[in-house]
Amino acid sequence: DYDHCALVFRKLAEFHAASLLVKSKYQLKFANKINELKETRWYIRAKEINNRYYEENAKRGIIPLVKSGKHPVILNHFMEKLSDVFGIMNDIFQVNEMSVLCHGDFCRNNMVFKYEEHHPVDVKFFDLATARYSSPIVDISFFLFMNMSLEVRRKHFKDELFKVYCDTLQQVAGTLAPSLQDLWKEFQQKAIYGYILASFFLPIMLDDTPINLDAQVDETEEEKIERSVTRGGEKVTKVLSEIVTDLVNWGCLEFDTQECQK
Repeated sequence: DYDHCALVFRKLAEFHAASLLVKSKYQLKFANKINELKETRWYIRAKEINNRYYEENAKRGIIPLVKSGKHPVILNHFMEKLSDVFGIMNDIFQVNEMSVLCHGDFCRNNMVFKYEEHHPVDVKFFDLATARYSSPIVDISFFLFMNMSLEVRRKHFKDELFKVYCDTLQQVAGTLAPSLQDLWKEFQQKAIYGYILASFFLPIMLDDTPINLDAQVDETEEEKIERSVTRGGEKVTKVLSEIVTDLVNWGCLEFDTQECQK
């Protein structure tokens, strides 16, 4: 709900602001620590094995919209780009002035909340096994599409919750923090990160069918893909298409073809 999400974004902004402050004060020490981080998912060998798997999962939420005649130019262009999912991710991970130490697996599974009178008053994050130095949008978009309900996302994210994050970042980091406008442009460029990962994880989370690991051992690549892109049925496909619709409406899929939507 809104209260949980607002709390999460405030605490995430405080976590990200720490990077901006430490980077400014202890630049060399910070850089040395950042250089110790290891890539755990998007490395070359994984690309050879998994690129098409991620591509087909990501197409799941796009194809129904294209078939219904919605946003054909933008969505067909997006599907073409998905032929190199790992290239998309590497572009997103490129370091810039907004880069911070990201949690890397920022979802509610890695959070514990404190409550007073049934109201969330604090949250702690744990399990930074996939931490990376990258855009803050890596954490924001993953939580947004993995854990925020459709209602809260559409009613509160852009004009309220995103501002909660930006305001807190600026309160803690001061002039080191980017502006709301610059952060939104960064979101438009990189929010597809959260969708690509959500298109893989949400079918698993929303499918009630027990997972038979023994049956998956000898699967071919085609069988693995077919199982994944049909898991959870139409319910999951609809959820993914709703995310894609939001990406279109927020100007996140046409950043490289025309000026961002205001």
